[in-house]
Amino acid sequence: MADALMLGVLLLIFSICSAGYARADVERPLEKWDFMKVSDALGWTALHSVDPLSVKDGALQVQIAGSDPYIGSPGIEIVTNDYQYICVTMRSQVRGNGQIFWAAGPSRREAHFKAPDAANFNITADGEFHTYYILPFWQPGSTVYQIRIDTPDGVGKLVEIKDVAIIERNVAGEPLSKPDYDFSVPGVPEFWMPYQDMESMSLENGVLVVNVSGENPAIISPPFEIPAAEARFLTLQMSV
Repeated sequence: MADALMLGVLLLIFSICSAGYARADVERPLEKWDFMKVSDALGWTALHSVDPLSVKDGALQVQIAGSDPYIGSPGIEIVTNDYQYICVTMRSQVRGNGQIFWAAGPSRREAHFKAPDAANFNITADGEFHTYYILPFWQPGSTVYQIRIDTPDGVGKLVEIKDVAIIERNVAGEPLSKPDYDFSVPGVPEFWMPYQDMESMSLENGVLVVNVSGENPAIISPPFEIPAAEARFLTLQMSV
């Protein structure tokens, strides 16, 4: 149908690593816990099947002691929107599915962890630290009072977390209604979000720069809406 609409996002997948450097004007941390230069857990606690939870060698040491292990953040208060994500740098002795839960509600007392309020990510166990970007897709306008990290099962295995951050892109106004993105134009890059297998995403001299870390790195565009008849081709200018 000529008048049909295409609703969605662009998912760009990169296969070769390119260099990148952080730019504070593109995004900002709403909360950040950096364990590399501290000796305490910064308010994080063992909630289930973790014993002990400690800080050693610049990382939060999560010792798995049973099934369904998870830890909880200290109290926070973040009003959610579509341009926020969670970033975790960690090394694990066990691979598998990890999860981020968030407790949202009308008040701190009424905020609880619930099965629908979770995002999955795949944890690698290769002896190296990896940075994981998790898009929560939480309900915009709600208030989150705590987050929780669930690791794969593995009694006796160790998970080491260097840092955890909740990041917000510095967006202004509304995203472009059509997928025509010039990253040299102020306000355009901020709407793009990291999706998976990335170390960093930054803006350098009008170019969106992605530093990738895994086998299937990808970034995601802002939502758009265009007539389907106009969406015949996609052109992309990039270097790797």
